[in-house]
Amino acid sequence: MKRLRAAGAVLIGLTTTPEFGWKAITDSPLTGVTRNPWNPKMTPGGSSGGAVVAAATGAGVLHIGTDGGGSIRIPSSLTGMVGLKPTFGRVAAYPPSAFGTVAHIGPIGRSAEDAAAMLGVIAGRDIDDWNQGVGELPPLVLREGVLKGAQIGLWTKPPYGVVDPEVTAAVAKAVRLLDDLGAHVEPIELPGEDLGETFRVHWYSGSRQPVRSGAGRSCAFM
Repeated sequence: MKRLRAAGAVLIGLTTTPEFGWKAITDSPLTGVTRNPWNPKMTPGGSSGGAVVAAATGAGVLHIGTDGGGSIRIPSSLTGMVGLKPTFGRVAAYPPSAFGTVAHIGPIGRSAEDAAAMLGVIAGRDIDDWNQGVGELPPLVLREGVLKGAQIGLWTKPPYGVVDPEVTAAVAKAVRLLDDLGAHVEPIELPGEDLGETFRVHWYSGSRQPVRSGAGRSCAFM
């Protein structure tokens, strides 16, 4: 928040999440049911459901969320917004999330340009966050050659259901862009074990910790 305010952003409000930010739909006894702006019969996902609805309806330009198990990515995908769970440590977190290193802070917006601009402001070192570690992170600006030599694994087989053809086409376009930037993208297969169980081990061990202030919030900025 302090980086955004220092850059001139104006906080206009807090958007809703489910209680404790623990599920992929957004409802709570305090705020009721948050609905998908494109179809009120559908959910906007969660936990940053309020943030993506605010983005989709133009209630603020920039929005921020915390993503442990999809809290930025799920609602962004269900509403057609742009959301990113950055590499852990790219954005400082203090006070830390109750869910430990599975929770990352990231931007939500209506366009990739808005999300990139926001990430450029909120990223960086902060001595208050002892989880960030040491060393330099790669630059945020995508330019020719910046990813030269990078190895990227591409997993295209979902654990459930099928991939929409439009999603497949969008991913293929992104892969071509990564190739142009110097990266080597190679198809991979994830282990055949139950990925849901692997996630639950990490998630529940974090959720057993006392909830601290700052966890599970999403905000809107002008």
